[in-house]
Amino acid sequence: MIIKGKLIKCNETTKTFKGKETPLTTFITLAEVDFSDKELTKYFDEVYKDAGKSFQPNWYKHPEEGYFNTKTQFALPCIGWDNKHYDSVLDYINENANWVGAEVGISLKAKANTVYPQSIKFYGEGKEIDPYAEFDEE
Repeated sequence: MIIKGKLIKCNETTKTFKGKETPLTTFITLAEVDFSDKELTKYFDEVYKDAGKSFQPNWYKHPEEGYFNTKTQFALPCIGWDNKHYDSVLDYINENANWVGAEVGISLKAKANTVYPQSIKFYGEGKEIDPYAEFDEE
């Protein structure tokens, strides 16, 4: 199943809990996801039918917000907007500064009441980020 939206977050991090580090994990967030697609809704209903309410993700319980979150501990292969193949989406992001807001599709795989990303494809370039845009010029 492919889910499409605008990429707003993609980073790799590890967390520490009670003195133990978790494995390095890639977190991805999409915005402006259209959950009105009947096939997509049916797919997610089937995946989460046996999961209790407390185990269902917020994006599934509130699809009207249009956000989708996923994560993986594996390298997520990527096809850039230039159709070049990358071993990891993080390799692509490190080479291309204009990824925020890019239209992407993520291939999902369902397993044990959850979904995992398998690959990601960029359909276009995102916007360039200027971290100093809000500062007043003096």
